[in-house]
Amino acid sequence: MKFCPSCKSQIADYSLKKFCPHCGLLLGHPAGKGLGIVAIGGFAIAFLFFGVLGILALFTPSSADIAQRHREEVKAEAQKPVVAIVKKPFVLPEPTPTVMRTTPEPSRSLDLGGIGRLNCGGSIPVMLGTTKDAVDEVQHSLNARDREGLREMVMRGRAFIVPSDTRAKLIDRGFFSARVRVMEGASAGQAGWIPSEYIK
Repeated sequence: MKFCPSCKSQIADYSLKKFCPHCGLLLGHPAGKGLGIVAIGGFAIAFLFFGVLGILALFTPSSADIAQRHREEVKAEAQKPVVAIVKKPFVLPEPTPTVMRTTPEPSRSLDLGGIGRLNCGGSIPVMLGTTKDAVDEVQHSLNARDREGLREMVMRGRAFIVPSDTRAKLIDRGFFSARVRVMEGASAGQAGWIPSEYIK
């Protein structure tokens, strides 16, 4: 029987082991104590290192797995509904002519002889026809945006223009139109026909 110089354990003579099975000492080494532990510690560290690498390799996705996952994400993204935001270009609105009403305004508080203001919407000048037929012709030309026709009516004396909010006296009223006398400005004293809703 042999004895381990480190732990004093018995080792059989026929044993071919170079290390003590109890403490790990390298048997027959002249340096003696501790070398076996270092040798076994080195093997343990190497085993631990390669074991960790193996475990990481098991849980790390392969390039094929990454490519498959990417294809699935692209497919899922392609199946989502597409929402398109369409921006309309900003266009300033053109002044539109006032369309003649088919029914008179229900809340007219201005009586014959009353003084009101002429206004066809905002600061747009008001065009008056000199006759009942002329006011219809003015409205048709405004609706058709026929500037040449309006200019011709003014040149022939069938219509005249006053600024918005000009004071006027109501002197006659039809169902759709009213006759007024302009009270101020360059056309003061002149009478003309307008749609009924233009005097307020």
